[in-house]
Amino acid sequence: MGQEISYCLNCQNQLRSIDFEKGKAYKLLGLEAVCADCAPEALKTLPPEKLQALQRAMGAPPPTPPRRGTERMPLATSTPKRGTERVPMATGSSSRRIPAVEDGRNLRSVLLFVAFLAVAILAAFFALSGRRTSEIAPRPTTSSPTPETPIILPAVETARDRATKESLRKAQLFVDSNPKEYQEQIRRFEQAAIDAKGTAFENDVTKALEGARRRVQEAASAELRALDEQARVVSAKEDFKRAVEIYDEA
Repeated sequence: MGQEISYCLNCQNQLRSIDFEKGKAYKLLGLEAVCADCAPEALKTLPPEKLQALQRAMGAPPPTPPRRGTERMPLATSTPKRGTERVPMATGSSSRRIPAVEDGRNLRSVLLFVAFLAVAILAAFFALSGRRTSEIAPRPTTSSPTPETPIILPAVETARDRATKESLRKAQLFVDSNPKEYQEQIRRFEQAAIDAKGTAFENDVTKALEGARRRVQEAASAELRALDEQARVVSAKEDFKRAVEIYDEA
């Protein structure tokens, strides 16, 4: 009797009857089969009817459909006797770990989402707190108006003020036209000072009088030095009479 030949659904390797007997391959529905190397991957991708056939061929009990609203694993109906319980195969355990791996990925995604949400909340909190601080900062008050500088209106000019201004003007004109008449310059400024007594121009006229006196003293000192120089020159020639005449002419 010849050996039955099948091909693996996944890797398409040739499978013989001895492979099925030694557990190196498993039959599915009809002529379909899968090798032991591809069985773990097939557990993830096969449809339900072929998955049950593969699990029966591998020796694992077929999964019972979950009850409505629950997804509990099927419980064993009887406790196996000591020495007769089967050792679960590696392929069966890998099929049961798939939900755990998926749960781990879901948990990681949830943690990443929570971390991102916390960072966003902190950023929004700091932004709002900074804006609130700038709003609370005191602003310069503009309610109180700036005090205005009072405008001093000019006093009404009296007749005495006009007379004082005229006396001062005449004194200044006399100085310009008669620079050598020192005594008359002093007299005119003294008269203007008398007219300005008690008026708003009193300080101005007083300063003008002091300036006139200072100019007269400086001019007199300069002329006296010139006379001294002339007399010294004449005296050096023993012409004392001419030296006396120089002072008399001055």
